Amino acid sequence: MGRQIARFGIERHDLLEAFNTTSEQVLYSGFEVPLKVPRGSTKFTIEGKFKEGDWVTIITEFLVRPRLTYFDPENSIRAKHPYTKWINKHDTFSESDKDGVLQHIERFESKPFISIVVPTYNTPPILLDQMVESVRSQWYEHWELCIADDKSSEIKTLKRLRYWAKKDSKIKVAYRTENGHISACSNTAIEITMGDYVALLDHDDILPPYALYYVANEILKHPDVQIIYSDEDKITPDGYRLDPYFKPDFGIDLLGSHNFVSHLGVYRKDLLNKAGGFREGFVGSQDWDLVLRCLDHIEPTQIRHIQRILYHWRMSTESTSASVGNKNYAVTSGKRALQEYLKKYEPSGTVENGPSFGSFRIQYSSPGNPKASIIILSKNNSVFLSRCIESILEKTSYRNYEIIVIDNGSDEPETKKYLTGISEKSSVSVVEDQIPFNFSQLNNRAVAITNGDVLVFLNDDIEVISEEWLGELVSHTLRPKVGPVGAKLIYPDGYIQHAGIILGVGGIAGHAFKFLHYLNPGHIGRAGIIQNYSAVTAACMAIKKEVFEELGGFDQENFSVAYNDVDFCLRAWDRGYRTVYTPHATLYHHESASRGFENNHQKKKRWQQEADNFSAKWQPVIENDPFYNPALTLFEENFRLADPPRYKKPWLESEKGENPQSSDEKLAL
Repeated sequence: MGRQIARFGIERHDLLEAFNTTSEQVLYSGFEVPLKVPRGSTKFTIEGKFKEGDWVTIITEFLVRPRLTYFDPENSIRAKHPYTKWINKHDTFSESDKDGVLQHIERFESKPFISIVVPTYNTPPILLDQMVESVRSQWYEHWELCIADDKSSEIKTLKRLRYWAKKDSKIKVAYRTENGHISACSNTAIEITMGDYVALLDHDDILPPYALYYVANEILKHPDVQIIYSDEDKITPDGYRLDPYFKPDFGIDLLGSHNFVSHLGVYRKDLLNKAGGFREGFVGSQDWDLVLRCLDHIEPTQIRHIQRILYHWRMSTESTSASVGNKNYAVTSGKRALQEYLKKYEPSGTVENGPSFGSFRIQYSSPGNPKASIIILSKNNSVFLSRCIESILEKTSYRNYEIIVIDNGSDEPETKKYLTGISEKSSVSVVEDQIPFNFSQLNNRAVAITNGDVLVFLNDDIEVISEEWLGELVSHTLRPKVGPVGAKLIYPDGYIQHAGIILGVGGIAGHAFKFLHYLNPGHIGRAGIIQNYSAVTAACMAIKKEVFEELGGFDQENFSVAYNDVDFCLRAWDRGYRTVYTPHATLYHHESASRGFENNHQKKKRWQQEADNFSAKWQPVIENDPFYNPALTLFEENFRLADPPRYKKPWLESEKGENPQSSDEKLAL
């Protein structure tokens, strides 16, 4: 069997039930690795290690696989898995759904012709047949299947290719005279395409029957689209679906962390021609390299995301779907593709390995070493304030900063004594501002007295953990078209308080991955990688001063205490500035330790008024946050499956001019 790297952090809801617990460590304790186990007795060893440690044997056992087995699929662990139940309930089309799709196709004003490109090499006939049949079963029939064989040596593969080319006139096969690997082979397949759009499909993967319908519908709705991608999951050799990736809409910073565009990927053919097709030498990450080079010719708004699983990625012991560790060359080529992109657009960036296989961290420099002005509002909170300031002074490696404490009317002797003492430090200023507490107004007034080019808004109950926190935040603010930059905030017990803000969760907005352990990667690793969100919290937020002033600061009239940071980030997006979350600035947050919670009548009344203001202003984003997914719940902040999902049904939308949604997942705002 050889040695395989397992993927860790998989949800095990069965263990929660077995141990009668809600422990997050238990939930995410699952791991998996695909193995080819022969009949009979096979010795296997499980080893584990910490990030910087050595491999240690956990267990060595003999796995006995009987020659004859009885399998009861309805009572298997697979059948009881939450995702399997979710598929049966929410990702299985009824006959009436199918009829609605077919009728919608008939009403299409035009029918885009889609060429499906498949490179093959010694593909097992059974998997090749399943791939072909998934294409031939498409409800949308305006397609062609263009296969290029990379000089297979397996006679059975070649026979099946000849069989399919003869059986179906919509299937074309080009036979290469030399083996050139996947990029050259894919380019050969592209050369024989006739469609205006090219869909990429691997030789052993599967499309659900409605995949091309969704693609064609998206093309008709957005005629200027250049790239389309969908959600995806994985499928085992015996057809079991698992490990869904419910993706956000396009964000360049997430693309710099891992390739989420990949499957199902559809490209306008003339765009592929402009980009020069696939490049050889990027095997394993050739599609990542392709989309990065396509960005030279298009705008991000011309990339569309279909919020449905339209691709089943086959797991095998050789494929990257099982573990990128199975293809280390994919990591090497992915890093090189990113480095080449950065040379053109952000030369200060360097690529490092990310927290999990197949992910990367781009680290940016801070040209000119600009001064950062750290603004801290405080009142009668010397215990937390002192911890905050001392941690900044002792643990911050980026040294060009000033700290401005805005004292909002402290009257406790201990606090006043502490403020007098710290004001004697050269890097700390204390300014009294005794207006009634208004977070937005106090910060706006504080900005006027700052000397830095970069602003950092920091709660007084924040405590620095990582020395690089400030340098990391500053470096991102200096990048082109970046607005607010947020940090990873964790509670003192090691669980996440903030890893980005999601609109719609809890009715208006919630914190991504709240209560997840800070080392847990989260859904497809998103808790631990740089990416874009609609908003980040101002408990720790950095932004260039000139951008802050261009946006007019925080809205002190409508959002004096609540939702001012989210409103600010959304206004930044409207002006063309993207919001960035980086987990490499990590700090403790003793949440609401200074101001307390909204727990009296006056505070509740104010919060409700500001919540109403926010809902009235940003309702479309609340209903569909582009950096979340309708298949994920709005009731919790943990990226669990929505039951039911907030999926749109285009065939009903077309029929009635509206989209009926299930109300179970819609919250009163």
